Amino acid sequence: MIPIVSAPNQPADFSEILDAIDSELFSLSLTWNSDRVQSIIATLHQTAGYSPPSPEAARLALSSTQLEELLGTLKEPIVGRVSDPGSYPLLLRITDLHAPLPSNLEKKLIAGGATDRIINDAKNLRANASIRESEILASGFLNEDKKIIDVQIRLETLTNSIVEHYEDLEKPAKTIWREVLDELTKKKESVDPNRIYRQDPYLLLGAICIFLMNVELIGG
Repeated sequence: MIPIVSAPNQPADFSEILDAIDSELFSLSLTWNSDRVQSIIATLHQTAGYSPPSPEAARLALSSTQLEELLGTLKEPIVGRVSDPGSYPLLLRITDLHAPLPSNLEKKLIAGGATDRIINDAKNLRANASIRESEILASGFLNEDKKIIDVQIRLETLTNSIVEHYEDLEKPAKTIWREVLDELTKKKESVDPNRIYRQDPYLLLGAICIFLMNVELIGG
């Protein structure tokens, strides 16, 4: 983004202030298109008596002084929100009145520093594993529920051993996610001997997500 308006005493290079704003936006889990940022920009234009023809023009048409004001406003704490919500993405999600409340699965992943990509994958895998479990239980064969429980115990044991190894990392979710999938790929036959989840590492990972979803306490 390069501001296109001219104003007295503007610097020739806007990179420093833009980098500072980008860094602040990242720490707040915001983007230039976030409602809060757009609202601040609209106020700046309104004060200056300027009516941008489009949102893109509004984003670009900022003088260096307005950029400084935008940065200062972003750094102001909001009542009822921690001063640095970027460090507390779960709290930010829970206190956002416009966001759906996170499930227990999402809470665990967010608390561990998981990316949106991992969270979305976890939801999809959990749904696929749930469908598979429903198919098994609807088959009418004896002891299918016990076989599901057996696999779940094996999965829980495997997952706990990996979590114990990496839980001291500041944001372990990405590392744990990768390691669990690697281990499931290697040990799918021993983890799922009765082929409840077709010995599919991704269905098995989805079964782990079901377990995480049913755990009430974050980190529990």
